[in-house]
Amino acid sequence: MNETELIGMVPAAAGHGMVVAPPTKRSPERPARPAVWLTALVGLAAIAMAILGPLALWFLTFDIRTAQEAKAWPTVEGQVTSSELHTCPLCDGPRYSVHIAYQYVVDSRQFSGKKLTFGSASFDSQSEADALHKKFPRGSVAKVYYNPSDPAQAVLEPRFAMAMTDVLMIGGMLAFDAWLVWEGVKFGARRLRPR
Repeated sequence: MNETELIGMVPAAAGHGMVVAPPTKRSPERPARPAVWLTALVGLAAIAMAILGPLALWFLTFDIRTAQEAKAWPTVEGQVTSSELHTCPLCDGPRYSVHIAYQYVVDSRQFSGKKLTFGSASFDSQSEADALHKKFPRGSVAKVYYNPSDPAQAVLEPRFAMAMTDVLMIGGMLAFDAWLVWEGVKFGARRLRPR
């Protein structure tokens, strides 16, 4: 029996002493929850960013420190075996990188190296990349800085080089990590607050 039939019975039932309960109110429907897989995906992305940000900062700091130390490394003459200038077609904006391969000899042992500078050796300016590419043409003789504790570690230019877009990307990841920490602190404070 539905609510309309019950209401219609009230006048007739009143004379017979019948008591009819008032119609019950329906509870409002709860809003639909977001899909579980979407929540999990966002959570995994947040965890990945929280890991990659400090990791990128660690590598950045390590390369800057090593670049300073490499200025005091001993040098030896080496030969450039390959020299190429690459562009990044999938990057957001122009990006250029110089790829150099070279060989050198330390204590009668031959080594091969590919490190041109510390960092990503990528540039936003084509002129800067072109100048570095022309400085080390294939077949030319170049001064190689090598680590006396590990001669296999070498570099042609003991300095740090990275495109500004890479720096901004790392800065964005660190800013996101800081936001995650702040939100976590606020969430913890709300949970610990006495009710």
